Amino acid sequence: MHQVTEESGLIALKPAENVPPMLTIDQVLEKARVRANLREIAATRERRLPSLAQAEPLFVRLLWLVVAAALIWGHFYLVKSYWAPSHPGVDQNGYQVGGKLFSETFSTGYKPANPFIYVGWMWVQTPDGWVYPKYPLGIPVLDAVCIWLAPTIHQGVVWSYMVSPVCTVLAAAAMFLMLRTVASSFAAVLGLILMAAN
Repeated sequence: MHQVTEESGLIALKPAENVPPMLTIDQVLEKARVRANLREIAATRERRLPSLAQAEPLFVRLLWLVVAAALIWGHFYLVKSYWAPSHPGVDQNGYQVGGKLFSETFSTGYKPANPFIYVGWMWVQTPDGWVYPKYPLGIPVLDAVCIWLAPTIHQGVVWSYMVSPVCTVLAAAAMFLMLRTVASSFAAVLGLILMAAN
């Protein structure tokens, strides 16, 4: 069976009216290059994470900031009141002696006068005979800063024992400030409490 239509069986080969002219290969390649550049720019542009919490009014943010400041002060008071500045372990030998050496020589290492001098377990010896603490440079440098700023070497040693409690409290404060950038102030206070209780 054949379907009868009004269409002609011939295809018109002449170009249709109002059709844009054909692009040259150079124009096609240039458009592709521009699109690729735009994709690269879009892939590397700054994209902000969506806010995990609704925007808080300024009064609420300030209120939680006061709560956080009170918790930070209370944490410092607790640590200061019940913390005893002593070093019963062996690790502190590396930190404290490394800090004292750094304050005097800008190096945490020293060369023992003879191979029979006691060197603690937390020191590492180099092939040329020098020994260095096996710990990073951070705490010895903070201890050295305490020694530099104190009026006497004894007072500097006392101040150096405050490095750990102060850093503990500052870590809790930093946790609050970091969490508040991505979550609500209430969640940030909970994170501060978790960090302080750790």
